[in-house]
Amino acid sequence: MDKFEQRLALNHENMSKIEEYDKLMAQMDQIGNGGPALETTFPSSASDASPPKLSITSAHPLFDVKTGKQL
Repeated sequence: MDKFEQRLALNHENMSKIEEYDKLMAQMDQIGNGGPALETTFPSSASDASPPKLSITSAHPLFDVKTGKQL
């Protein structure tokens, strides 16, 4: 019976996703400009801070110390 219940739960999850997709498609039809803003549909998980800058110098392991050429 566990397999049957797992399959029912998975089916319910898939149907929920289809319903959400149908709602988004209906919004796209109503708005007429391609749908809701991306910020509301796909919220950003990244912070506003810029990424750290990395510098590659001749002391970096990707460079030959003697010649200064990239390996």
